[in-house]
Amino acid sequence: MKQYPDGTDAVFRSLSLPADTQIVLISDPTADENVPRTLLGFLTTPAQNAPLVSKNVTEVTNSYLSGLPRNHNYAFFIQPGYPDVVERIRAFFPLSEPEVSPFPDVPPDRTFLMYYARRP
Repeated sequence: MKQYPDGTDAVFRSLSLPADTQIVLISDPTADENVPRTLLGFLTTPAQNAPLVSKNVTEVTNSYLSGLPRNHNYAFFIQPGYPDVVERIRAFFPLSEPEVSPFPDVPPDRTFLMYYARRP
């Protein structure tokens, strides 16, 4: 069993977000981004296919966050149990309240919490 939450669940949850939303999976260990990125590309048109990246919780630094472009929306999918990462992101972006997966077949301990940040 993988030691990080379900990235495909994050992709399905992101489909209802605006097309210019950058998806960032944040976990420890770092989630595999290849399968979710491929699935996202299959399910969206090229114009909608915003990049999907995966970061380890240790990579989400002030330097990383200050370097993120402000010209699109972000969906930060964060592994539960890292409130310090949430607060660090919140210092740079206005975040929504956390959203859990609406899909009942994904166990709560296998889902990312989604925090949405609208483009300023």
